[in-house]
Amino acid sequence: AAQGDAAEAALATKLGEHLKALLDFVTPLSHGHKEMKIRLLALDCIDGMRQLPYAKVHPHRRYVIDGLRDALDDRKRIVRTRAAEVRNRWFEAASTSPAPH
Repeated sequence: AAQGDAAEAALATKLGEHLKALLDFVTPLSHGHKEMKIRLLALDCIDGMRQLPYAKVHPHRRYVIDGLRDALDDRKRIVRTRAAEVRNRWFEAASTSPAPH
């Protein structure tokens, strides 16, 4: 289990280092891709990224929240619903600072 935790921490660190580039790539896919499946997968990726450490996520909060606005107007209800859920979770994650050590 300790080895799995170390690998997860290493992955989180690497993702955090490249979070802006990843968000720049994935966020437009959430509303700009013609295939609904791709839009939903992009939303899932964005949702997962919010679980990275607070210090990595918080600087990108406004970019993500604003970037998901177009997905709220998607022609497919499932995409609109998922976009609203993901956006709300980013609001919550970014406003909940970590407990002080």
